Amino acid sequence: MSKESEMVTTRVTHSVKIHAPYFELLAAGKKTFEIRFDDRAYQEGDRVVAREVEWLEGERDAYGNYMRIFFTGRCLTYTIGHITDYKQLDGYVVWSCHDVEVVA
Repeated sequence: MSKESEMVTTRVTHSVKIHAPYFELLAAGKKTFEIRFDDRAYQEGDRVVAREVEWLEGERDAYGNYMRIFFTGRCLTYTIGHITDYKQLDGYVVWSCHDVEVVA
């Protein structure tokens, strides 16, 4: 048995929030990529559970985002495909989304 066949690859499932308009585009197959801050060491083959959120107007954070959110109850899952930081802001990555499925 070769060393390569003895290696075990651990896949991680990441739970993230996704704003409703982007949820709709992913679910419809019109959006096939995701750009995220790489604070979780995302890897090709990892699974993502994306929970749809709506931003509630009110107080904003330092980046201009609304601080209060509402979870709609809908979510989708997908597998991370090719991933790269090419031409991204420092700390960000972009990846392709595969096997997208709305689960709720």
